[in-house]
Amino acid sequence: MKRFVCLCLAVLCLLTGCQSNDTEIYEQLTKPPASEQTSGQDAAAAPQDKPLSGTLRVSTYYDEEIRERAQEFEQLHPEVQIEVSVAQQSGSVGESWEEYLQRTSVEMMSGQSADIVDLAQMSVSRYAKSGLLCNLYDFMEMDSDFHSEDYYTNIFKAKEYDGGLYSLPFYFLYDMTYLSRPLLEEARLDAPDALDYEKMLDLYRQVSERTGKDFSIMPGITSGWFFEYEFPAYYDIETATANFDSPDFITYLKRTKEEIPKLEEMADWDMTRVAGGVDDFMQENYLFCNYDVTSMDTHNMLIDYPNILPPVPMCSHDGQFGFSTLQADYGIVRSCENKELAWEFLTYCISEKQPPESLEHEAVMDYTGQFHAWVPINIQNFYHSFTLECNYYRSIMTEITNWKQGDPQQLTEQAVEQIHAWNLQRNFACSETEIFGLLQEELDNYYQYDLATAEETAKSIQTKMNIFLNE
Repeated sequence: MKRFVCLCLAVLCLLTGCQSNDTEIYEQLTKPPASEQTSGQDAAAAPQDKPLSGTLRVSTYYDEEIRERAQEFEQLHPEVQIEVSVAQQSGSVGESWEEYLQRTSVEMMSGQSADIVDLAQMSVSRYAKSGLLCNLYDFMEMDSDFHSEDYYTNIFKAKEYDGGLYSLPFYFLYDMTYLSRPLLEEARLDAPDALDYEKMLDLYRQVSERTGKDFSIMPGITSGWFFEYEFPAYYDIETATANFDSPDFITYLKRTKEEIPKLEEMADWDMTRVAGGVDDFMQENYLFCNYDVTSMDTHNMLIDYPNILPPVPMCSHDGQFGFSTLQADYGIVRSCENKELAWEFLTYCISEKQPPESLEHEAVMDYTGQFHAWVPINIQNFYHSFTLECNYYRSIMTEITNWKQGDPQQLTEQAVEQIHAWNLQRNFACSETEIFGLLQEELDNYYQYDLATAEETAKSIQTKMNIFLNE
């Protein structure tokens, strides 16, 4: 949840920049790269060819964008009515996420839920195991208009339960990490290809010892920062087993507590980040800087930063590359009476959307906003949105003088292709908020309040997870 809030704040900061109508820059940047030459109009028009009718109910916690998609779908199909319920309304308090989770669970089990439910941050596999959700692979196989090669199917694969797919994420995100060029060069150490908690802490200790300098690990880091990456390695929903009482997990608990500061020891929640040409803080204040892979950050890969090395992906200690689906991860509930219509609506939502022909601020933000600047599950939408925002920010950030030398279009293509390769690397879903909420008390008692040892914490987590997995 905190990542969602932080990302929203970062978006607001970047979107307040001034706009530019520089014709030369626009013409230079808006020529579409070869990778984007597709027959996307066919994908956008396909729903109109199908005579659809009926009603649907959609439930989400805070995905306001689904309203827009519902209105568009209704315009294409006048005989369709879609009722959208957003628990966390913009500008109002609404339900807490915990209340939404509890209500949604009860409604699904009683057969009284919406037809399509946003399962983001929920333990989808548990509800699939209970037979409450439809296997979306069945719809894919029967739908001749659905082409799996158009999507990041590695994300589908990572979200499978017992060979089935029970929720369809509209987009996803994950972490990358910058490293301090000056500190690593002074320590005469090379940057790794990927970082997990062990490599980060090892590198931090090595650089400290070799340089003798006093610097912090990373802005905003806490002892529980690695939770979402590390916890999935210690439980398996399909077999209903957990091994949190293992020596490896106890070592993880001890090391992260000993070497990472407590939250209250930080003066403020530090949201320092590499953006807009600013990287001075990486010269001597921090060794790492985290950022989410988003379309609004792509332009950073075109700037020749003096104090950072190229970003590397975060992974788990066992080499798995995680991703998160914080919202718009929809499933069709088994009790839905019009499952085919529900599937048609979901596929419309993730179908290719043609980008605007201009770099005007409102047009760009409307387009990328439908994906919350995250990585769309549709591959062409990824290319469209990330290239579009990259070109947009380059066109308005005229004060930056250290853009990388070379053809802007080619540099943009290279940056987007690199991110595409990272997207394809994702192979496991990070821990859900539902599980974090279950274990938060144990983690706080250990990390923040010193009320339990690592061994006691591991035993308590093991007990809770055994109950959770076998409910």
